[in-house]
Amino acid sequence: LGSLAAGLAHEIRNPLGSISGSVELVRDGASLVPEDRKLLDTVLKETDRLNELVTTMLEVGRAGPAERVRVPVGPIAREVIQLARHQASDTPVELAVEPDEHASGVVDPQQIRQVLWNLVRNALQFSPPDGVVRVRVASDDTALTLEVSDEGPGIAEADRERLFDMFFTRRRRGLGLGLALTKQIVDGHQGEIAALPNTPRGSTFRVRIPHEVERSSDPFLSDPPSGEIGLGRA
Repeated sequence: LGSLAAGLAHEIRNPLGSISGSVELVRDGASLVPEDRKLLDTVLKETDRLNELVTTMLEVGRAGPAERVRVPVGPIAREVIQLARHQASDTPVELAVEPDEHASGVVDPQQIRQVLWNLVRNALQFSPPDGVVRVRVASDDTALTLEVSDEGPGIAEADRERLFDMFFTRRRRGLGLGLALTKQIVDGHQGEIAALPNTPRGSTFRVRIPHEVERSSDPFLSDPPSGEIGLGRA
């Protein structure tokens, strides 16, 4: 399914780029009336939304075995927050990171950056104006812990069982892929992700990734029998 999603995404992205470029050329023409230019702006916004979906499909299709190394995770969290501040510059939401300067994890750096980015973006989408999104990073002798909190309305109890399902979302224009991809990455690290009980100030997602890997239970780390292809290596 991941390969199918990646193939479809690739085939969709090419004509999507042509559509977007052509619409921009027409929109910037001097002969358009304001009403027509407004309609073309709408087309471009919808094209951007389709491109976001395609990008996420590619991420799902490319997800593979985690190449885990021990790295400090605080700098990764700060990079994600800096990027989120730049992209949400017109959103009146404060972004704060509280890393343990000595926190480290045995993780795939690129994949854990994707986990943090997805959770921060999700928190921003549900945050009220002047709310605060907080990222916490900590580690102990056994695991790395990441928490992303927002000050939104919280998670409905009826939705908790479906939070990580593909295409499940309560946002009117949401894709429902971010949390599903996040869980896929966390599972690949033999970790756990959960939405903690709501508090009066919003909701929190917690990720916990163990430092030690149980190789026998990880299909990406197990050697396939001779002549066969292991899961995720095709």
